[in-house]
Amino acid sequence: MSHPPSQIGSAIRNAGRSLRPFRLLLIVYGLAITVGVWEVSQRSVAVDLFLDPNANYTDALTTLYPERGESYYVKALQAILCSEAEEQHRPVPSTCQQYNSRELIREVKLQFDRGLRTGIKHEQGLYYEYLQFLVLTKAKRSEIEAAYQVWRRNFPLSRLPDPRRNRR
Repeated sequence: MSHPPSQIGSAIRNAGRSLRPFRLLLIVYGLAITVGVWEVSQRSVAVDLFLDPNANYTDALTTLYPERGESYYVKALQAILCSEAEEQHRPVPSTCQQYNSRELIREVKLQFDRGLRTGIKHEQGLYYEYLQFLVLTKAKRSEIEAAYQVWRRNFPLSRLPDPRRNRR
């Protein structure tokens, strides 16, 4: 059942004519698929939003909104990551040079306190991670309890575990 070459060529020309109204749509889909494949291939490239000097979310946020609670919160997170890198004897990113390595714990506390003083109420992470920080640094029991009460008052339906129970 072989078809003569003229029938095959005719069938291809007819198919091309029938797709002509959809040419722009096919181009758009082709570009979208190409971009999608590129995006998926880039997923393995991890960017540290807090420490990467070329893609630093913390610096961008604190530059745009220097007095907001979120800015102080991300500064606290950045200082925590710098402290962890130092404790684990990993290379300390250049972003961490803004902090005095001996004062990192105090810097974290300062940034958390500044963030909480802004009165921000919608950022559960600020309250929860502050409470975790107090527990991990073995702060005064009254300070931990006060932080717990503020967290629970602002986020009564939170499903996050109570960090006070995870003490060692």
